[in-house]
Amino acid sequence: MKRLSLLGFLILALGFTGTGFAQTAAQYIGAGNQSYAAKDYVKGAQYYQAAVQLDGNSAAAFQGLGNCQYMLGKNAEALSAYEKASALDPNNAQLSSFVTTLKAKVGAASSVAVPTPGPAGSAVNAGSSSNEGKFELDVHAGVAVSSQTGFGGGLDGFVPLGKSFSLGAITGFYTFGSSASGYGASASSSINFLELMAAGKYRIDANGFHPYILGGVGMSLVMQTVSVTFLGTTTSVSASEMDPMISIGGGVEFPMGQGMNFFAQGRYSMVMQNGGSSTYEPIEAGLNFNL
Repeated sequence: MKRLSLLGFLILALGFTGTGFAQTAAQYIGAGNQSYAAKDYVKGAQYYQAAVQLDGNSAAAFQGLGNCQYMLGKNAEALSAYEKASALDPNNAQLSSFVTTLKAKVGAASSVAVPTPGPAGSAVNAGSSSNEGKFELDVHAGVAVSSQTGFGGGLDGFVPLGKSFSLGAITGFYTFGSSASGYGASASSSINFLELMAAGKYRIDANGFHPYILGGVGMSLVMQTVSVTFLGTTTSVSASEMDPMISIGGGVEFPMGQGMNFFAQGRYSMVMQNGGSSTYEPIEAGLNFNL
């Protein structure tokens, strides 16, 4: 009786242990999917590798590992993981086709989209989650702080040159105004900045969000108007000039879904004018689209 009881206990213990490993492997795959969606491919690879160690028969774990290594530029390692996933899931024709293509491209940059995962759906499509090789469009608006408070916004475009760095252009329009009156007279003034700069953006991967630094150099069209009204007569004087400018700053992005991020940023902008300079600080929020 004691032997039977001991044997039954061991069988139950082994059964619970096996269930625990399966659940742990699935949890690692889920964590890898989340890291991959946040474009944290290093951490994603670590999670998928842990899942592989616990469940060496998981095609989803091997395919997720291959996706992360592919996005990190490790084509040879990615190919090895994809081959194991294909062997475990021979009915995945898209994966099998991609393995054949990648074999011919190991050691060189590849622009081929990573295959969509099989029915398990546990690995994320690498081709649609990265912003490498795509055009990035930023739309933003907010306030601008100087000696006066103004407002404005802009439209920026960038082309990613790698996992973290992008080059492109910043455009923006910011307007400031003031007025005063007394003794039967009133006066108002406005100054507007229309900026166009070549710019660079460098992202820093974090857990679920992306801090970045931003900088640009270019030109600003400065337009000034002064109006004075006295005894019912209004006199206006306008002037404009094109001046060089620089701008530096940074912000943080928060993923909102496939190909779209919300971001908040601040910049310090300086326009070098004849006889001096004008500075202002745009503080903005906007949406980033990977097209």
